[in-house]
Amino acid sequence: MDLRGFKEANKGVRYELEMLFNHVPAQGFVIIVDAPVLDDQMNVLSEIWQSVNRNSPNFNCSFSNLKIIKYTPSKVQKIIQSLSESSRHLH
Repeated sequence: MDLRGFKEANKGVRYELEMLFNHVPAQGFVIIVDAPVLDDQMNVLSEIWQSVNRNSPNFNCSFSNLKIIKYTPSKVQKIIQSLSESSRHLH
């Protein structure tokens, strides 16, 4: 999920993150954030992660299990590789 430019006021993105965290195992997705990371981005990610449902596949996972990549043009190849690895966990 691409969160570059995300601000806490983006309520629709917040809802999408809640759905993602509650229904998809952490190894099945990658989150791309601004570099440098905006405080809003990390605060919202952490807050939503801490409130996952008991039935979530991520309920017993640590926030550090999230694959978060700070976007820079030089990291495009790493992003592509991470997306490829994550997609293997969805099948």
